[in-house]
Amino acid sequence: MQPLNGGTMPDPTPSRLRYRLHRLWLSPAFRRLACIVLVSAVAGLFAANYARNSGSTGPVAGAVSAVLESIVHVSAVRVVEMRVTGVDPEVAARVEEVVPFRLPASSSELDLGALRMRIEALDSVSSASLFLRANGILDVLVVGRVPVAVWRNEFGLNLIDEDGVRAGVISSRNERRDLPLLIGEGVPAAVSEARQLGWHTRRIADRILGFRRVGERRWDIFLDGGQTIMLPESNAADALKRIMELHETDQLLDRKLLFVDFRIPERPVLRLRLGAGDAAEPVSASRAVGET
Repeated sequence: MQPLNGGTMPDPTPSRLRYRLHRLWLSPAFRRLACIVLVSAVAGLFAANYARNSGSTGPVAGAVSAVLESIVHVSAVRVVEMRVTGVDPEVAARVEEVVPFRLPASSSELDLGALRMRIEALDSVSSASLFLRANGILDVLVVGRVPVAVWRNEFGLNLIDEDGVRAGVISSRNERRDLPLLIGEGVPAAVSEARQLGWHTRRIADRILGFRRVGERRWDIFLDGGQTIMLPESNAADALKRIMELHETDQLLDRKLLFVDFRIPERPVLRLRLGAGDAAEPVSASRAVGET
C-alpha cells in the first residue's frame, strides 16, 4: 500500500541499537545492574546535596556506603544448590570436593572464575563452564578427559587422553584392561601413533601385553609367549601392516619366534625359538615364512 502523500513508508523493523538494548533488558543480570546504578546515582546526588548544605561529608558517606552494600546483597542471587553435569558420578564427586565454599551462599561472595580454575586443575577435567541460574542453582558443565591408554612410568600407572594429557591414576593394571599399556619415555607425545599401531593389531589385541617407546624414537610391541615386534623409527604403521599381512597369510606370529625385527624394513630379521637347550637362531623373514 502506497502512502497518500506520495512519500515513503517508515521501516517497521527496529533499529540495531534499539534491538540490542531490548535484548540487554531481557537479561536479569542487566536489569539488576541497571537498578543498582540508578539507585547509586540517586543516593550520590542526595549525598552531594546534603554535604553542600550542611558542610559535613563523613556521616553521609557512611550512610551511602551502607545503602549501596545493602543494595548489592539484596540484588545478589542466593545460591542454594550446585549441579554438576557432563561427567560420570565419580568425576562429579571430585568436582564437588574442590569447591571452597558451603551452600547456601550469596552470589556476591562467590568467585566463579577462581572456582572454574580449581575444577579445570583436576586430572579428569578438560574444561568447565559455570552458569548461575535465577532459581539459585549453580550449574557446572564439565567436559571430562577421555582416557585412551595407560602409561606406566616411574610414578605409577597414569591414564592419558588422546593428547597425552593425564586423565587420572589407577593402582592396578586390572582396573583398565580395556586400554592399551604404553611404556617408556616420550609416550605422551606419541599417543596418536600408538593408537594407530593398536588399530593395525586389532585382530590380535588379546595377545598384546603392551607397547614400549624406545629412545623416544620408535616402538616395540610385546606379545604373550615372550614375542617382541620391533618397528622402525619412520613408517612404523606400514611396517606393522606388512607383519600383519604375513601373519594372516602364513600365521607368522603363531610360530616359535622370539622377535620379529623390522627396524630395517628392507632387511627384516626373525629370531626363532628352537627346542629346549638349543640356541636361538636369527633367520631372514622369507626363510621363516616359507618353513613348514
